[in-house]
Amino acid sequence: MPRSPNALLFLAPLVLAAACASDASNTLAPGGPTPVLTVGGGGCSFPDVTSGILQPINADNSSVFQLGRTIPVKVRVTDCVTGAADDNQAPQVALGLVGPGGGSVNELVSSSAADVGTTMRNAGNGQYIFNLSTKNSQFNAGQDLTPGTYQLTLSSPAFADVVVSFVLR
Repeated sequence: MPRSPNALLFLAPLVLAAACASDASNTLAPGGPTPVLTVGGGGCSFPDVTSGILQPINADNSSVFQLGRTIPVKVRVTDCVTGAADDNQAPQVALGLVGPGGGSVNELVSSSAADVGTTMRNAGNGQYIFNLSTKNSQFNAGQDLTPGTYQLTLSSPAFADVVVSFVLR
């Protein structure tokens, strides 16, 4: 039987898989990398991707907060392949003083109670929140944090670390 030149012949099953086109931070953000569809497999370096840091902390490291306040730390985690919210990978929070700080306070802060420990809490739909106290901080042996520039790292075995800096004045 003659075949049309436009006919397709499949000799093996075709596998389509969603894969994340991402950079080293494994984040999906407005204006950033977008998910792509690949043929024959593919995937991410990690099972999950994040939104990157969410407001009120600026992803461009420009946030300046007032000492003595509570800072809401937020991130959204989704499955790399399906894009579904991942509510099973509570990130850990680490904080370190990395230099002097400057600038005027430009961020509002939360009046919510600070969280204890270093594990973010699940707020549902893949979002995790940690209310970071700048008073009596677990990141400074129970003492108040001091003025300066801090590096905040959110980590999990399921995604690349999310790292951002902010200033306390």
